[in-house]
Amino acid sequence: MCKPSVPSFSALIFALNKANLFIQSLDVFTRMLSRGILPDSHMLPNIVKACGQLSAFIWEKEVHGFVCKFGFDSDSAVQASLVHFYLKSDGIGVARNVFVRLPEWDVVTCGALLSAYAREGCVSEAMEIFKAMQSFGLRPNLVTWNGMITGFNQSGQCNEAVVLFKKMHSEGFQPDDITISSVLSAVGDLEMLKVGNQVLCYVIKLGELLRVFEEIDEEVIDVC
Repeated sequence: MCKPSVPSFSALIFALNKANLFIQSLDVFTRMLSRGILPDSHMLPNIVKACGQLSAFIWEKEVHGFVCKFGFDSDSAVQASLVHFYLKSDGIGVARNVFVRLPEWDVVTCGALLSAYAREGCVSEAMEIFKAMQSFGLRPNLVTWNGMITGFNQSGQCNEAVVLFKKMHSEGFQPDDITISSVLSAVGDLEMLKVGNQVLCYVIKLGELLRVFEEIDEEVIDVC
């Protein structure tokens, strides 16, 4: 009988996570360690995910210690998974400490930290990360913009939400319903009637433009 290997355990843990069987996933991981088999960098993010889904903070501390002990702290995927876990468990300070040691930044992880800072109303910290990611050549995507705008709006930093919306528009991003809803809520709280009217006019024009393109598509289909 073949001896279980890291890839086979990793595949099983991945499958269990996909089926939302996170307790079983951690159980398999425990049994693997009891056999003296150590995980690799492909498995650990799935273990961190299982901990996050179960809010298993004690387990996560053990996994984090394991990551540091066996040298996985230089692996971007493993470290990024830890950042996401600590953000879910309201450990934004710990998440930041892990984040700054990431060998490589990515838009998704940066966006998650930015959104967390925005929800807490931490304007300077959010903008610090925002500027840093751009200096590293990472361009914010729509999810990043929405996370910050929505977060600032929810934390009462409505002026910052409006400023970010203007900056987002100036950089050529087209807002979606999440963006529009958040910025209209922000200008409403600020009682910025002029800005609110401008946003509404923009939304109307955007809707008209989209309808024009839809009509063009239909005409092209009819011709074909």
